[in-house]
Parts: sequence; C-alpha cells; structure tokens
Amino acid sequence: MIDDTLWEKINAVGSNNKERINAWILLGVSLLLFTGLGAFRWDLSLVIMLMVAIFIHELGHVLGMKLFRYKNIKMLFIPLFGGAAIGTPGKQDAFRIAMISILGPVFGLLSCYLAVAAWHIFPQGFLIKYAYFSLFINAFNLLPILPLDGGHFMNESLFSRFPKAEMVFSIVAVIALACMAYRWSSWLMGLLALFWAIIMPIRYNIGKVASRLQRDDAIAGGEITREKASIIRQKLEALCPQYTRGAHAKNLAKYIHDIWERVNKKFLSIPMTLLMIIIYLFVSCVFTTGTGLFIYILTRHHPAG
Repeated sequence: MIDDTLWEKINAVGSNNKERINAWILLGVSLLLFTGLGAFRWDLSLVIMLMVAIFIHELGHVLGMKLFRYKNIKMLFIPLFGGAAIGTPGKQDAFRIAMISILGPVFGLLSCYLAVAAWHIFPQGFLIKYAYFSLFINAFNLLPILPLDGGHFMNESLFSRFPKAEMVFSIVAVIALACMAYRWSSWLMGLLALFWAIIMPIRYNIGKVASRLQRDDAIAGGEITREKASIIRQKLEALCPQYTRGAHAKNLAKYIHDIWERVNKKFLSIPMTLLMIIIYLFVSCVFTTGTGLFIYILTRHHPAG
C-alpha cells in the first residue's frame, strides 16, 4: 500500500533536517515587505507601532516554543496583516500548543506596562498610543475564534480531541470572521474566513480518521513506520476516499503524517482542561481588563498627542 516514493514523502514531512530558509533571512525579508507595503496604506508611525507590537507578540510565541524545545523556529511578518511564529514540535501535546498560543498575547499585554513605565521616564505621546494599540491587538487575539490565539487555546483545551466539536467550533469561527469582514469592510479578514472554510473539512476528516485509530495498538507510540503508514492509508481510504486520489493525492503523504501525529497526540485530562479554562478566563478577562485600567489610570491626565 505504501510505495517507495510515498514513503519518502511521508518521511520528508516529519523530517527536521530538510533544507529550510534561514530564519534571520526570512524575518528580515518579511519585515521589509511588511514595512514597505504598510507605508503605502498607513502612516509610517502607525506601521512602526504595529511592527513593534507584532514583534513582541510573536516573540512570546517564539520563547514558548523554545521553552518546549521546538525545532526550526522562525518568526515572520505577513504584509498588511500581522505576523506568525512557526516551529517543529518534538511531539504533539495539547498543553504545549495551548500555552504557546497564549504566550503571544501575554507578552503583548506586558509590553503595555513597559510602555507606560517608559512614558513616565520619557513623556512621549507615542508610548501611550502604543500601549493602547498593543492592548487592542492582543485583546482581539484573545477572542475564542480560530485561527486567533484565543481560538487555538480553547480548541486545544476543549475541542481538538473531538472532531465533531472541533468542526462546530470552526464553523462558528468562520461565521464570526465573515461577520467581522463585513462589518469592517476588510477583504483581508474575508480571505482569512475563506481560507479557514476551505481547510475546515480537511481538518475534520483527518481528526475523524485519527479518532478511529487511537485505540489501535499497532499505530500508537514510537516512530511512524511503513506498516503504520499503510494502516493509516487503508483507514483514510475507507473513510475518506476522496483524500487518496485526484487533486488531493499530492497531499496524501501529509495527510498520513498528520493523522499519525494526531493519533499520538497527548490531550488534556479533565482537571487540566478546567485549569486551562481558568487560565484563559484570567488572561482574556482579568489581565486584559486590568491592563486597560492600568493604562487609563496612570495616563488619564496626560492624553496622548
């Protein structure tokens, strides 16, 4: 069932040694594109403020990945939209993924305190503007909507182990993104909603196949082998034959590897799930509101100008 060509592709998906773009080059080029294209649309001071806020936010994700020993970690800017931090995990772990997702907003909110502290030493209006700007960006990212950080945190904590629940959560996310795109006349938000709507059924079907294989002792544990890959392909072909032929065939190796990773993913226990919900509520409600009040109280007599 698994020929040599397909087996090589499956190994390449999970390889940490394949050639990759240098992390610093990727960061530098994406930063230049972000700044250049942003300057055509926004005021340069806004672009710089946005660049700093995104960098600190993504730095939180990067440090989280380093803490959990991810490999091939990279940060990049997405022109006219935002940024991203990517890396290769040693193993699939819902707790680690969730914590990495929330560390971005946490670092972003902490930078608001630093900006206000710096403003008391160097009373420049742009520092107050930055504090409010970073507060908004990171509070928005904490919304429980995929693919925002808050959405990833809640998905890993609650829904990712149940394909149907994750599908419902994704559908709600697409609707919310589409509504925001319409309300703000944002074509970028609309593209994000469209992208998530396209990958949503693929994520669901991969999760469905993985859930059927989770109790199969021949799949669980260790490294992926040709025999394990063959079992996964058979199950994928039985449940979702469309993903083994036609236009999807070129991604078959990735589907097989993603299913294997999900079968061996470590999900949260019920007590840990409850703890993660408390963490999310604290960060998204208490910490975010407290940050806003902190900025307002300490700067209310000194409007940013």
